[in-house]
Amino acid sequence: MDINGLLDYRFFCFKGKARLLCVDSETCADDGSHFEGARRNVYDRDMNFLNFTIGRENFPLYLAPRPNNFEEMREYAETLSKPFPCVRFILVK
Repeated sequence: MDINGLLDYRFFCFKGKARLLCVDSETCADDGSHFEGARRNVYDRDMNFLNFTIGRENFPLYLAPRPNNFEEMREYAETLSKPFPCVRFILVK
């Protein structure tokens, strides 16, 4: 099994703190439309896997290891979210 295409890292921030992270894979079909077979893993703020699903099946953990710049990604999401009570930031890698 392999991941085709980009990964979407979606940080869910509340009062300037990242509380949840969804990593989505294979969200885009070859023609640019939404791919129905997309998969999603859910993590806590430190990218520890949470064993449940939100609307999509999980994918194997080894396919999306913790990025080298994960702390920087989370810091950007938290900095940008500070003025808002609830924000979702999408970072594509």
